[in-house]
Amino acid sequence: MKHLALPASALLAVTAIGLSLTAQPRVATASPQDPGRPWQHDDGTITFQGQVFGSWQEFRQKVDPSQWRCGTPTTIGDDVPGPNEGGVAASTADCSNNLTNPAAEYNPTNGVKICIPVVVHVIRNNAGTLGNIPVSRIQDQINILNRDFNNLSGGTQNVKIEFALATVAPNGTPTPGYVFYNNTNWYNDTGSYWNTIAWNPQRYLNIYTNTAGGALGYVPALPSSGSIVGTLADRVVCFWEAFGTNAASAPFNLGRTTVHEVGHYLGLYHTFQDGCGTTSCYTTGDRICDTNRENAAFFGCGNRTTCNDGADPTTNFMNYSDDPCMTLFTAEQARRMRCTLLTWRSQLGQACTRPGDLNGDGAVNGADIGIMLNGWGACGNPCPGDLDGNGSVNGADLGILLAAWG
Repeated sequence: MKHLALPASALLAVTAIGLSLTAQPRVATASPQDPGRPWQHDDGTITFQGQVFGSWQEFRQKVDPSQWRCGTPTTIGDDVPGPNEGGVAASTADCSNNLTNPAAEYNPTNGVKICIPVVVHVIRNNAGTLGNIPVSRIQDQINILNRDFNNLSGGTQNVKIEFALATVAPNGTPTPGYVFYNNTNWYNDTGSYWNTIAWNPQRYLNIYTNTAGGALGYVPALPSSGSIVGTLADRVVCFWEAFGTNAASAPFNLGRTTVHEVGHYLGLYHTFQDGCGTTSCYTTGDRICDTNRENAAFFGCGNRTTCNDGADPTTNFMNYSDDPCMTLFTAEQARRMRCTLLTWRSQLGQACTRPGDLNGDGAVNGADIGIMLNGWGACGNPCPGDLDGNGSVNGADLGILLAAWG
């Protein structure tokens, strides 16, 4: 048992970037970045703490992974809601900084599927030669989120949270759900770009792809910190090469970085938060009891035991395992995430609607056919079952329902 914490006029084609490795990092010349953060130059080289790396692969091979695996802060701050947050007092929140109450109301089985609109901000360097992501990989990452949050491949908890690229921009105009930018400072994760380009963070999940400051990804703070929700800084940042399926970024090539960071965005701590800690699993560590305690982050793939609970949660999405070995959320992690949406992000998600889901339970099945048959024939307004909007429930509507079955 665990006890733990400006838009581009046209899309650019992907540019193949040479990633030669050098035997030893070279001494760097003056760099424009903060000395504590890597900076990638237009020739692809990275300067960091007085050294030069020929590629991000070389950087990750030679720099301690604890410095770049995840940049989300691990310190738990004051448990006080900010002025723009969901309005639930921290003392009563079931998913606060210092408590998880996995009440039945947060059980996905008892709730509707929640849909979250996403905007992906793809940030490239000035020339557009670094950071470019094809549109196919943007949609691929959304598909990965939906697979891993909805148990579409089996083996994990169905959280019943669905992600979709936004179709309507904040100004009411149609959008594909992604925007491209060319700005070298923003590409290197500097310049407070979110203040300029963020879409309303209370209504959209803003995902930014760039160098992520050298990390694979991060969120600035957990929602229960009281410092982030409702501000323009509320965001998920992902290293662009690890976004979506990308063989060139192995072993971080299956989109699990974004899954991990969205887990933070929805209130989850790392499984190894506070190490072995105490046995008060809902108030210490990661505030989850069905993840075994773990003394430190796990890297790579495999099994181990570091506390007295049995096997460490090395396959959990909130560990530091390689992408192929991250496979699951637990039932209580699912409840904490759904609590976060109801508590801290109450304006973000909405019950998913789909043709044929007449009772709003996230599925199209016999119950929906029953509702349709009860309203069969000509009907008024509202007219449950009139899926094509012609004022009558008939075989055409039944066809729409059956096409969405499941």
